[in-house]
Amino acid sequence: MSAVILGALDIAALPAEVAPARHWLCKLLCNDHKEIIDDVVLMACEAITNSVRHSDSAVRDADGAPGTVTVLVMADAGALRIEVIDAGSPTNAPRFAEDGPDSVNGRGLHLIDLLSGGRWGSYTHDDGRTVWFEMGP
Repeated sequence: MSAVILGALDIAALPAEVAPARHWLCKLLCNDHKEIIDDVVLMACEAITNSVRHSDSAVRDADGAPGTVTVLVMADAGALRIEVIDAGSPTNAPRFAEDGPDSVNGRGLHLIDLLSGGRWGSYTHDDGRTVWFEMGP
């Protein structure tokens, strides 16, 4: 069986758009994925926030409009795969923060790694960069 797309959402690369994306994910997943929805939504919001803060999607065009971030939700054989697609960046790549234990930032990828059991990654492509993670069997 191949992956089935459950939903896709394009948002402006703005911090204020993370909350509506969270609500969209909750509504999309609430009926069939109740046991993992909290972890999935937390990880997705961390990945979206990283895209907004660190990718070239946040760079405004000549009219002052930001780029976009796309959230793609797929299911395959009981597993969920979430992809967050942005414009990428030649100077910022997804990496674990090396700040000390008292740091208030830089924990997103650590959370994604922990909650997904290491089932995550990123890759670059012609349109930018994708950060993905999987949950389930």
